[in-house]
Amino acid sequence: MDSNPYAAPVADLDDRFVDAKKLERSKATRGQRLGAAILDGIFGIMCYAPYTYSVQDGGTVTPIAMTMVGVLTLALGITNLVLLYSNGQSLGKKIVGTKVVMADGSRAPLWRILLLRWLPLAIVTVIPLVNLVLPIVDACFIFGAERRCLHDLIAGTIVVDA
Repeated sequence: MDSNPYAAPVADLDDRFVDAKKLERSKATRGQRLGAAILDGIFGIMCYAPYTYSVQDGGTVTPIAMTMVGVLTLALGITNLVLLYSNGQSLGKKIVGTKVVMADGSRAPLWRILLLRWLPLAIVTVIPLVNLVLPIVDACFIFGAERRCLHDLIAGTIVVDA
């Protein structure tokens, strides 16, 4: 018997999220990228609302507020990790309809998104004075012909319509 009726089906699957020929046309607009960044920032700020509320009017930080901040931050982090792993999107990117892919249109692995796209800039931005300039320089790269930020160039990724 040459075939196993219980074997998993075999298929040639293309690992491309976006067709390489249509890649240039499917790049996300600068407005979409700005919208996703603003939304991701708002979600991050919302995680600290319990802290802000507890210290208003000179109050002290309560353990409950700090626990809520931790839980909300963890929930947002897990949500973004799941979305990034499954389809290259953060919550903000999901809302505006964009996703991160490799420069050739293939799926961007989670390790590349985290270790090459996010971590280098996160580390460098803890350096005093550099943290004032680098985010602006990173964002200004979007105005180049390729419409890619510095973190995209470092990681070899692009942001496209989902």
